[in-house]
Amino acid sequence: MFPLNCTSNSLCHVYINGTAGSGCVDTQACCALQTGDSVTRYKLGFNGDVCSAYRSFVNLDYSLPVSRWPAPGVELEWLLPREPTCEELGDCDSGSTCSPDPNSNDAIKRCFCNSGLQWDSVVGQCIKVYKDRIALITGLTIGLAVALLAALTRFLFYMRHQRIKKEQERLTREREEILNAVIDFNREEDDMSLAVYVQRLMEEERIMDVVDPMLTRKGVSNMGFQSMKALAFLAVRCLNEHRQNRPSMKEVAEEIEYIISIAIADVTE
Repeated sequence: MFPLNCTSNSLCHVYINGTAGSGCVDTQACCALQTGDSVTRYKLGFNGDVCSAYRSFVNLDYSLPVSRWPAPGVELEWLLPREPTCEELGDCDSGSTCSPDPNSNDAIKRCFCNSGLQWDSVVGQCIKVYKDRIALITGLTIGLAVALLAALTRFLFYMRHQRIKKEQERLTREREEILNAVIDFNREEDDMSLAVYVQRLMEEERIMDVVDPMLTRKGVSNMGFQSMKALAFLAVRCLNEHRQNRPSMKEVAEEIEYIISIAIADVTE
């Protein structure tokens, strides 16, 4: 509560002097009173021989002219309920004790919460105080961090899996494009594919027809011929339309190394 201002420069005089047709201009007693926590709350009182009046303004900006002041009004505030009053210990529940209220100069007794409890004005009773709140908050924070980390790890794993899958699909398409490449449109339909063409030559025992003539122009030893033939047969096995019948990359590498080792051994002898 702020003191009553009845001076000639109070807001009360500002109001009556700025109000057209006011019958209180010549009043002797004109006081303003500010209440509450906000500096924008004022009460303007009028008293005198001509009139007796009272005005209340909410959210008042007194730097504005009176013509722009808000309409008079009343602001209501809700105060959270305090501990219930009591006369003796039996008036309180098991979680509180009847004790004098120091804010009332011990004129009023209230049911104050016992140690370890605190008054909750929302539920209207004493509730337990968790002293280990830091540990609780820390645990929740760590749990949330672990959950986020797990979600991030799963997301990254999923993205990696998708990249690998797309790369495998790309390699499969490229392999099919290579194997199904058209070498001559003048051939019959079954011979248009490179894979089909090589397999047809193998069945006709003309596998060496697919070898580059540059490799055989200067003459090839019997071991060289056998090595090229072995590599050609290996390539044909890789063209098998059934996946389970095609050799793995490890098997292909081992067989190529074996063919090369035999060829080198023949040269060194």
